[in-house]
Amino acid sequence: MGIFIKRLGILFLLYIGFTQLINLLIPDHYGNFQYIQKLKLYDQADKQKSINTIFLGASNVHRHINPLMFDTYSENINSFNLGTDGTNLLEVYYLLEHFYKKHSVENVIITVHPIRSISKKNKHTYKSAYYNDFKRARYYWECNKGDILEVDKKGYHLLSAFFENLLGVHKLRNLLKMNQINSTIPEFMVEHKGFQSCNNLAGKPRRWSGMERGKKMGGAHLRASEKKKYDPLTKSDSLYIEIAEEVAELVKENNGTAYFVFQPNAVNFFRYDIPNSFYMGDDNTFEAFFSSSYRFYPGGHLNDTGADLYSVTLAREFQEYLNESSPSN
Repeated sequence: MGIFIKRLGILFLLYIGFTQLINLLIPDHYGNFQYIQKLKLYDQADKQKSINTIFLGASNVHRHINPLMFDTYSENINSFNLGTDGTNLLEVYYLLEHFYKKHSVENVIITVHPIRSISKKNKHTYKSAYYNDFKRARYYWECNKGDILEVDKKGYHLLSAFFENLLGVHKLRNLLKMNQINSTIPEFMVEHKGFQSCNNLAGKPRRWSGMERGKKMGGAHLRASEKKKYDPLTKSDSLYIEIAEEVAELVKENNGTAYFVFQPNAVNFFRYDIPNSFYMGDDNTFEAFFSSSYRFYPGGHLNDTGADLYSVTLAREFQEYLNESSPSN
């Protein structure tokens, strides 16, 4: 029995050593190939002219914020779009933690969205698990416990993906896909500092019916604002605020400031529940962008024109917030 335990211990140590070697070969953000590409572009752009502002978040950042337009309507800002599709606040937390190992930046702008559990089709992917480590285990549980407690395969996929990530199994599997990291970066994204609009995707964006759009945008979020203003905080809202506070503290520890952008009525809680936050326009501004006219919003995201106007509006709101919060005012 003692020999067996000793051999098991040796195998475990060898495995740990092997996974550490894999860690040296594969970047910490290996599960997000889009981010890997963008980080390469960031490094190139930062060498040409020091970047002092980054945007982080999901596709509404990746496809809506054009740094070229944002910089034009801001003062002393040189920004870069590091947003990637499907990236929630927990993943932003992880990415920032590793970003600061080699980089520094003055401003980090993050868009605020409600926390949602991982969709069924994505529960066992690298993208949904790579950022879940021991440090974020409690948040992982809280965000997805409804699914984890399910008796069907949803719970199995969540838990197995989590432990596979901790044991390095995902990274071992991912060695076979490392060629994706060196895949061609879209020229449009290179020229626009990480921004990629819907107009520059393969194929045309799908048009939604009014009912589909209402579900996607969470129709209630736009039209039941008065009721929501008086609703108590949900567990999900409180959790988001807690994570946001940790993210803000992380950025502060690295001599920067995190700013959180609220799209009107997108969440139950007020912006003053989170430090350094401001609204992206008002209800009318939001409706104007995401209306049924298709003028700026032909499908899942804004078109080029809509994204440029959105970026200008965001820049002005950000500049106004900075001016209002400066010590001289």
